[in-house]
Amino acid sequence: MTRQSGFARSGKADIYYEETGEGRAVVFCHAGVSDRRLWDPQFSAVLPDHRYVRSDMRGFGTSEWVPEPYSPHRDILAVIDHLGLEDMILVGCSMGGRAVLELATTIPERVAGILVSGSGLPGWEPEDGGYTPPQWSNLDPLWEAEDWDAIARIDAEVWAIGVGREESEVDPGFIAKMMEMDIGPIKTEFERDKYMTWMEPPIAGRIDEIEAPAVVVVGEHDLPDLVTSTAHLANRLGAERHVLPGTAHLPSLETPEQFNQVLETFLRSF
Repeated sequence: MTRQSGFARSGKADIYYEETGEGRAVVFCHAGVSDRRLWDPQFSAVLPDHRYVRSDMRGFGTSEWVPEPYSPHRDILAVIDHLGLEDMILVGCSMGGRAVLELATTIPERVAGILVSGSGLPGWEPEDGGYTPPQWSNLDPLWEAEDWDAIARIDAEVWAIGVGREESEVDPGFIAKMMEMDIGPIKTEFERDKYMTWMEPPIAGRIDEIEAPAVVVVGEHDLPDLVTSTAHLANRLGAERHVLPGTAHLPSLETPEQFNQVLETFLRSF
């Protein structure tokens, strides 16, 4: 199937996007440890009568980092406006899922449904103080040394391998691809954090504004806080929640067969 690509201007940044197929638009928003390639398996299996769109957030993939105040959902909205999309389904993972939630409250009249994967409920805090991956205690000297490979390796341990399983249980090709996507954005992470803004108050205070049908997905080996918070998110949205076995934070890439089953069932419900 033919793919088209281009750039949409958001502030001073050019946001790269790709699209394929014809019909109802489905907009895919990637996680903060990946880029648009997170959705490669979905773009290889486009449903008939659907138009799939994905982009690289600024500082990721083909979208260069431009230092200025910005928000992820506004950059994605620039692509949506550039393509003139209406009545769309939004699909987001992790940071991309948070952007999807913010888009659903910003342009509710243009959003037909949302699917979020590995996304918590910003503004909600676990009563026990939460879970901190032990690997994060090793990060400071690596940042000081600009050891990007080692940082990407730790990210892979936390997000690709996850909690409650060994590296030997995970496809090494999947781990390598996550690290390949992650290593570029790592280099601008601190600067991006200085400029990036999210909605205030956090989305937990506005979640009741989202009336579109929703589905929530999380991998069984994702961080415990995300497994728990997705239950709260699904409850607040009145959404179905799917805990996918044998995967961690990036099920659309690691276990695309089961992720696609959830996605395609949702898309066919419209």
